[in-house]
Amino acid sequence: MPYTAKQRRMFNARADQGDPEMAKLADEANALVSAGKEKAPVAAKKAAAKKTAAKKGMGFKAAQANIAKKEGVSKDRAGAILASATRKASPAAKKANPNLKKVKGK
Repeated sequence: MPYTAKQRRMFNARADQGDPEMAKLADEANALVSAGKEKAPVAAKKAAAKKTAAKKGMGFKAAQANIAKKEGVSKDRAGAILASATRKASPAAKKANPNLKKVKGK
């Protein structure tokens, strides 16, 4: 079973302290490294997974509540502000976020 570099360092450190079981694991991990079969770090896997996952934006109602709170206006007025800004969005923004096309004009 391949190990990560972090696991291999821990095995070697504990083997240096005299733990015979860790010495066996350290030897196995070192052999896998020399064979080129070391496992990628977990953080790198998570970062790669995040890059491939689509980023979900804020919904209309949440954005409306956020505007109402920031501007100090009613939710109805905040909805009008948000709808106006959504209608004025550039074609590139609409391509990046197709939900902008759902807001109807006058």
